[in-house]
Amino acid sequence: MKIINERLNEKFERNSENKLSTLNIGKIVLIQDWLKKYNIKHYKINDNFSIDITGNLYLQYKEIDVLPDYIQFNNVFGFMECNLKTFRGVPYFVDKHFLTMNKEVITTEYLPRILKGDLFINSFKIPDDELFKYRKIFKGKMYIGVEPKTRKWILRK
Repeated sequence: MKIINERLNEKFERNSENKLSTLNIGKIVLIQDWLKKYNIKHYKINDNFSIDITGNLYLQYKEIDVLPDYIQFNNVFGFMECNLKTFRGVPYFVDKHFLTMNKEVITTEYLPRILKGDLFINSFKIPDDELFKYRKIFKGKMYIGVEPKTRKWILRK
């Protein structure tokens, strides 16, 4: 019994708050509970624990500005609207538009690599060189920020 116990203990990360998560035991339940909490339906959890969504992913008014470490979307076959200030965990592929209303966004890191619709980011804090890098891989229209007086999106070329 001692040998089994020692081997299990080797798998735990030091100072880990969630020992089961470290072993990937219960990770699917953790993901399912999070999806249920935010009323996200029509999903598939892949073998690598990434999440595919059939339909739109609407997180904009759900008071989520950062996705938990265990949430990684893969494909969204619809649009994604959110209020995220960092894009870690957003899908690799979005079939329609991607929108975030968070004004604190400072980087394009982790934005979807394949985006078939337009991009809307309500932040003026992203450096131009970063926008230009992302522009090279993104083919749709890019709207960065909302004009305060007219409340219309500003098209970035």
